[in-house]
Amino acid sequence: MKDAKNPTKNYNMVNLSDLNMDITKSDSNHVAYPSPPKLKLWEGNFGGLVKDIPENEFDEAFAIIFQLRPHLTLEQFKLQIVEQKKAGYLLIGAYSPELQGLMGMRPLQTLARGKHLHIDDLVVDKKYKKSGAGSALIEFAQKGLI
Repeated sequence: MKDAKNPTKNYNMVNLSDLNMDITKSDSNHVAYPSPPKLKLWEGNFGGLVKDIPENEFDEAFAIIFQLRPHLTLEQFKLQIVEQKKAGYLLIGAYSPELQGLMGMRPLQTLARGKHLHIDDLVVDKKYKKSGAGSALIEFAQKGLI
């Protein structure tokens, strides 16, 4: 995703120097994934709260992600998110007070970029476009609030 004011700025990768994410090799030479980090609650500039989306709110989250990923069923979405979370995937929501938008992201560590976040999905419910929810989610990632 490009920033309209700065078209050279790419939001897919966010460098975070304070990500506490040590990837190590296990005895069987398989990658041992880190535990998902504890997320901090954050009050976004849009007047709401940005936080982890708990499993009991996946139905509500699906209604929003379906606007971006219409090929998914609710069951596929739930199974995929649970599986991805085992590998450190984070599903973050912008609430004011209801869920207005969400962002799926993964903390990574590579030789090329070091520790960073990769944003897989970013979508705001069509009823809440221009509410500031999308900007709040990006700002949450940029500030490294994980």
